[in-house]
Amino acid sequence: MFFHLELKGKGYEAARVGLAVSDKIAGPYTYVKSYRPCAGYWPMNMTEEQRNATAKVSDFKNWWTDEWRQATVGGMFVRRDFTEGQMSRDMTLYVDDDGKAYHVYASEENLTIQLAELSDDYLSHTGKYIRIAPIGHNEAPAVFKKDGSYFLITSGCTGWDPNAARLFTSDSIWGPW
Repeated sequence: MFFHLELKGKGYEAARVGLAVSDKIAGPYTYVKSYRPCAGYWPMNMTEEQRNATAKVSDFKNWWTDEWRQATVGGMFVRRDFTEGQMSRDMTLYVDDDGKAYHVYASEENLTIQLAELSDDYLSHTGKYIRIAPIGHNEAPAVFKKDGSYFLITSGCTGWDPNAARLFTSDSIWGPW
């Protein structure tokens, strides 16, 4: 079982993925570990220029300005979280026809969906991942495949308030979406 784990007294700052295992769907479950995914790895769809950009979160007093948007699309939060791992909030798991599993989660302060490949035993990340819809402010991802096409449905980040669903499609799990 994968779950979104926040640490006591940290609010939404920790944004970790937790893992627990059981022989039965109803449990009991044994806690395995928690961590932030893909520490020390760059997204496959992040350019060298984006990796080497110098914009930092602390450079911006105000969010949602044109400059902030450009820096965020350019991977500012990925660079911030590179060493410790990427934030992992609302999530789902998807197992493809070939048995490969993927962890799909809201990341980068809930601004971007990330899709990451899991190890063959599904207990860790391989470091292979992509960013989907940077600054799209998406959460609650759901993935499925129909007639060879992949579909990703998300909601907006409005808490419990209703919002329109969003749909992304791709011919490859690795995009483009």
